[in-house]
Amino acid sequence: MGKRGFSGINATGARAFSFRFRKATGLALNCRSIHQLTMKLLACVIVTAVALVFALEDKKAEEAAGRPKTYKRLIPADVLRDFPGMCFASTRCATIEPGNTWDLSPFCGRSTCVTAENDPTQLLELVEDCGPLPKSNPKCKLSEKTNKTASFPDCCPTFECEDGVTLEYPEIPVIATATDTTTTSPKP
Repeated sequence: MGKRGFSGINATGARAFSFRFRKATGLALNCRSIHQLTMKLLACVIVTAVALVFALEDKKAEEAAGRPKTYKRLIPADVLRDFPGMCFASTRCATIEPGNTWDLSPFCGRSTCVTAENDPTQLLELVEDCGPLPKSNPKCKLSEKTNKTASFPDCCPTFECEDGVTLEYPEIPVIATATDTTTTSPKP
């Protein structure tokens, strides 16, 4: 019986494994190369874990920085009499088929042309935007990270507040939906 190394594998077993590995991969394998591979793998795992921690912290900081949630609401769609069955996108000066989405630039938002559930001939526009601006607060400023030209929802304004200060938003009537999204409708 061969000598046992620190790993508990005898020398004969290690040589047999090394031979099979070299035959299968074309790479020579010895204790030094195993140690180097282990260290490289460990370094990759550590770097990945650190990157993940920083990414999560950035996401938390962004949420704490005052990024508002997005709002969705259904409104009657504009329909041109020459193009029945299609929504009119005034920001693009184009007609849109039901199920398609368009950007609302120069505003921050997007819309989707949808048919009403109870009346397939009625067209609605599902508008998604940043919602109302927060109430004025001298301890909160619009962040320089806000990119007004980015696509939705990255164009939504972000705010930076002093420690312990939270933004207050105006009350918006909310209608409960089955999909757990925030929808709003105008007051009657």
